[in-house]
Amino acid sequence: MIAPTDASTRRRVARARRRGVARFVIESIDRSHRRVASVNATAQRDARMASIPRVGARVELGEDGARGVVRYVGAVGERAGTWIGVEFDDDDRGRHDGVVDGVRYFSCEARDEDAGAGGADDGRGARRASMVRAHKIARGRTFAEALRGRYARDDASADDGERGGDGNGGGDDMCIRTARGRVMRVELCETEEEATMDAAATARRLKSMTRAYVDHARVETMGARGEASACAGALRVLGLAGSLLTSVEDVARIGEEFPTLEALDLSGIRLGDWTKASSMCARFEKLKVLVLNDSMVKWRDVRALSSLMPEIEELHLNGNNISSFAMDIDDGANVFPKLRTLSVDGNALSDWSEIEELGRQLPWLEKLHASQNALAEIRPSRAFSALKTLLLGDNALSAWSSVDALNAFPKLEDVRLSGNPFASASSSRHEIIARVDKLVALNGSTVSTAERKDSEIRYLRRVLQQLKEVSIEGDSARVRVTEENPRVDALVAKHGDLVTHAARAPGSGTLASASVDLVLCLESTGQTMTKKLPKTTAIAKLKLFCAKLFKFDVSQAEIFLVAPDASRVSLEPDFEPLAAFAPIDGQRLAIVLT
Repeated sequence: MIAPTDASTRRRVARARRRGVARFVIESIDRSHRRVASVNATAQRDARMASIPRVGARVELGEDGARGVVRYVGAVGERAGTWIGVEFDDDDRGRHDGVVDGVRYFSCEARDEDAGAGGADDGRGARRASMVRAHKIARGRTFAEALRGRYARDDASADDGERGGDGNGGGDDMCIRTARGRVMRVELCETEEEATMDAAATARRLKSMTRAYVDHARVETMGARGEASACAGALRVLGLAGSLLTSVEDVARIGEEFPTLEALDLSGIRLGDWTKASSMCARFEKLKVLVLNDSMVKWRDVRALSSLMPEIEELHLNGNNISSFAMDIDDGANVFPKLRTLSVDGNALSDWSEIEELGRQLPWLEKLHASQNALAEIRPSRAFSALKTLLLGDNALSAWSSVDALNAFPKLEDVRLSGNPFASASSSRHEIIARVDKLVALNGSTVSTAERKDSEIRYLRRVLQQLKEVSIEGDSARVRVTEENPRVDALVAKHGDLVTHAARAPGSGTLASASVDLVLCLESTGQTMTKKLPKTTAIAKLKLFCAKLFKFDVSQAEIFLVAPDASRVSLEPDFEPLAAFAPIDGQRLAIVLT
């Protein structure tokens, strides 16, 4: 190589050499970074593959939070790597039923709702499963990891990025479940003092907690013995809804770690085998409230937990597709001897005999929530001698005889019947109150003394009018009306002096007896007018007349007939004639604008 002779050429060569060295160094660093990234990615994949879940484990996919049970781990045909066969909780989430390319690798478990007459899967599970890679499965956690990630800002225990923005992870995110089962994200707020706590102070704070909610945090194990209690302390209330625990042993460990527990929420849990519950040594000696909503449990499963939880007073089993409370073998044991409140909303109950069977097993029950089922009738029963509250909203009750049957419950005082076919009319509340003797609350609203009196008088007047109208048809017609209204004799005995005006049918007698002088009063302004009105006037026409007289929008008004004792009778429904309310001359008609 010939060295350049002039100075400018030498400078250009030197710059070129320096640029070449720089490019070489940059390219070397870049290649080194790529090698490190490749090694890290390989290490991450290896770590994921090293934690492949076992068959039978509960898992959650990181991309959409879908949950299911591992049914297969291994090779799939000639496809590279290890595959995980997952049977999802959601029937429509998967792609097959365990058969891939004509080869069956596993079978989906038959569910009760899938079974036909022969008990076999009717095909609903045909798209319940999928094959997924290990890196698609979100990492499960121990209870201690989930607790620290949620309450202590423990980065090592928080979400590792497998699921973004779903509110199920650690740090500031947590979830609560609404009454209808919807998962809602909430944000945890901390004080300035909590934000500046050191590790020791944070540990003391966790140990001092009596309530902890680690719902939907992918808790798959309680960890080594003593690990959970060492982290959390003496908890009285624990939320573990949506956990990935799979066995009765896991549940028993909760009682072992937290012997002071009084309330436990395990909604969404899926236990593979309940039969070992009665033989478990660990017990929940102080547990009073247990929530097992949306857990695919049956009554036989829940009964198996009774020996572990002798102090249970409140039990929630909503959304489990329960259709029966019958037992194959009656062991004669008292199940949940202290249970007072049972909620079975949103199940598949359709036969009242199942409710009676429940009463036979739990005669001491005081509150039964059975709304959003398919019950078509209520039959008189003495099975629930202690029942005070019965919630049966949104069922299929269509006959008033079901309402009359409620009088057979000796202590019943609080009832919910909204959302049933017979309760669709605007006047149904008054009739229910009149038909059921001891109601203190109906559909969440207190029944006042005045409302009961008003309801009973209105109902009695209508029934007496029916009896008068069918009297010409003979005794059989009167018997039919009486049977359809079994409380009529009791109401006559109670309000006989108030119903004499119903003895005369509208339109009979003289003109004076066919009309009435009423004092119309618009309460918002104090205006009053006295008008003679035919007793045959329908309430709808009476409202229109008052609206024109006082110039207000008829849709914004309610009309009440004020009795001599100042109690008020609401004039409804609109199709009733004024005579149905037995007005007398000089009585005040109060018009209230809403």
